[in-house]
Amino acid sequence: GSTNSTVSKMSRRSLSTVAAAVAVATSLSSSAAFMASPQTSSALASTLQSRHDAVHVARTMRRSQTIMVATSATTLMTDMSTGLAEIDNANFRDLLGDEKAILINACAPWCGPCKLIKPVVERAADKWAKAVNVVKYDVENENVSELKVKLDEMGVEISALPTLILLKDGRHISSRTGVVTDMDVNTFLSRNLHKARTAGGDEQ
Repeated sequence: GSTNSTVSKMSRRSLSTVAAAVAVATSLSSSAAFMASPQTSSALASTLQSRHDAVHVARTMRRSQTIMVATSATTLMTDMSTGLAEIDNANFRDLLGDEKAILINACAPWCGPCKLIKPVVERAADKWAKAVNVVKYDVENENVSELKVKLDEMGVEISALPTLILLKDGRHISSRTGVVTDMDVNTFLSRNLHKARTAGGDEQ
């Protein structure tokens, strides 16, 4: 009888301890937890495990989100560092004097379609690097006034953005406005570079 009584007291203390711990986790009062029956305490213990699992999942998700943010930031920095060179008042004369043709991507920071074709133009820059200098022309840059005058003299008209402008030997060969694909740019360059070698350029 004494042994059974001791075991019973230990069982009650264990259940009360579990119930008290669950009370903290589930915002129950200690008195309410102490009065819980063995069946209720068992259910609360399961709830505690579920809450523990949920906390573990939440922490894992937060770590994953942190990794994703860091990866996105790294990707953004990479994109910025590998972007096109920009043509402006300081360098346009040197570019025009180069033996290579120049493909100018006329764009603006607020232009949605310009952002869409940015990777297309950058791929073209890699593909045509031996024959064409591909550059970005921010039409809202404050340091392009002289470049604008020169383009006007060459008969270049920019009526919409984005516009691709092909120049060769100081002449305007051709222009193309709007969203383009890789195939569009490759066709545009191959056709018009051939034309530049045989005759004067007109807008196509």
